[in-house]
Amino acid sequence: MRDATLRDLAGYLMLTVQSLKAEVGGDLTAAIGLEKGFNSLDGD
Repeated sequence: MRDATLRDLAGYLMLTVQSLKAEVGGDLTAAIGLEKGFNSLDGD
């Protein structure tokens, strides 16, 4: 019983971490895209 609970918890944590990474990665990509956009406006 306890092993199964730990396994479920570990699986849940992995999924949570993966979804957080995906969200942060998307935010970083958007931020980098914005930065590039601003840099090109400066007449790079």
